[in-house]
Amino acid sequence: MKKITILFLFILNFSYSQTKEETINWLNLKLKENSDSYMGEYSIKIQKDKDWGETLVISVRIKNDYMSEHYEQYSFLPKNIASVITTKKFRNDGKLGLIISAKGENIYLNSKKFVSEIEILCTPAPDETIIRIQKGFIHLLNLMGNPIKITKELFND
Repeated sequence: MKKITILFLFILNFSYSQTKEETINWLNLKLKENSDSYMGEYSIKIQKDKDWGETLVISVRIKNDYMSEHYEQYSFLPKNIASVITTKKFRNDGKLGLIISAKGENIYLNSKKFVSEIEILCTPAPDETIIRIQKGFIHLLNLMGNPIKITKELFND
């Protein structure tokens, strides 16, 4: 009886998975907690396009030293993403950030040009938090039909 109960709990634990909406909400919460207006305030949403289907949109609000703001908006099809990696390459404090890389130049920036990656700069946070955000992005991409795996930046500790 004890084995059956443990097996039942084990199966029940693995059968629950966050939906796309729950994952988006969680990512937006974590991005809001771990970003600021100077490095960029990030938000993510799913947008339905009549020609392309579901696209992901990442919006970034950035303030400069003169207190003016500008916005960047990245939109892409989930199937065009090759990897979501953690990196320290654009940080001088040794903290992690994220890079979302496309399979070629498939990320549409500001409805004007295509780029190959998105850099997500976070405020100094524990590495575990950034890794959880990375896993959240990967989980969302998996839910949207792009089964990518967690990878680390090469030549990084």
